[in-house]
Amino acid sequence: VMTTNFPYEMSADQKKEFIDKVKNFKAGESYEKVLKTLGNPFYETDIRGKKFDAPVRGVMITYYMKKGHPDFTNEKTDEYVLIVFDNDKKLIDISTNVPTLSFPLTSLFLQSGAAAGIQRPGTKGSVPFHLPPPAITVYSAS
Repeated sequence: VMTTNFPYEMSADQKKEFIDKVKNFKAGESYEKVLKTLGNPFYETDIRGKKFDAPVRGVMITYYMKKGHPDFTNEKTDEYVLIVFDNDKKLIDISTNVPTLSFPLTSLFLQSGAAAGIQRPGTKGSVPFHLPPPAITVYSAS
């Protein structure tokens, strides 16, 4: 269960359980199944092109294992997992900023994400995306 109390960090057991669940996802898993398995994410945002009125190309949800501040992400100290879905809300990519962690689906992006016109977060390429602040939904613990 995600929380809105900051600073936030999962215990070692919680991290292991969370990572094990994420590693079991397969290409094409539904958005609903991911949320049912992991609970509500910290953030959810539409993936768009450079222009604000560009069409939505998918949705990205973010789960934090460690987060120091509620309003911004510190790439050096926060630990997160990004899960990307296409417009049909089918899983196409999983990535993380934790250098010692990788997921079997990380390379999945090369096959389905590029085909859907989605650029991997944090990279430069021919299909940039824009994450407008109004599109962010913050979930609270219930």
